[in-house]
Amino acid sequence: FLDILKTINPGHPNPELVETLEGFNTWDEVHMYGGLLNKGDVISLGLGDQLETIFEQRERPVDGNTTHKRGWFSIFDKQPSLAKIKIGSKNVELRVAHGACLKMHVVGESVPRDIPWACIDRIALSKPAAEWNR
Repeated sequence: FLDILKTINPGHPNPELVETLEGFNTWDEVHMYGGLLNKGDVISLGLGDQLETIFEQRERPVDGNTTHKRGWFSIFDKQPSLAKIKIGSKNVELRVAHGACLKMHVVGESVPRDIPWACIDRIALSKPAAEWNR
């Protein structure tokens, strides 16, 4: 289909069609250490009320990565992980405590589940769907 469009040069795109296509979102991706990739919809970041408010009101995709302390003494650290999250033009860097979890509805599962931040390598979350598509 794309090859046909390239060869016939259909002209300027219809603004209403572009608006409709931009109203859909894609699956969110949570990359785990070890290579597992969870696809679905992230419901909550689980990193505090202020960040949750920014996350809920976002109009852009969210990218983030984590680094985790891996030494023997890290088991005694109350905040063994560091997360860097970008939501639109806002950059957040924060320490993640033991037990912090992201809530996600993974494709193919009947109920949402908690994913511990201690297991997450990086996240790539799509922009939210348009209001008419929620």
